[in-house]
Amino acid sequence: MEKTFEDFIHSLDPDTYNTIVISAHQAMKAANRSDCDAQTFFIALELLEHYHNWIQDV
Repeated sequence: MEKTFEDFIHSLDPDTYNTIVISAHQAMKAANRSDCDAQTFFIALELLEHYHNWIQDV
């Protein structure tokens, strides 16, 4: 069965998403950024990393 991005989005539970947001906020603090654009960017990076790990999981 082929994994799709939609499957990935549906696989995220609230706890996982909260962990992604917390990690993004920590990265924002480390980069000394606090604007909405930075939040969007760092959440996207975290989601991409989680997606990469999820897609590689067989």
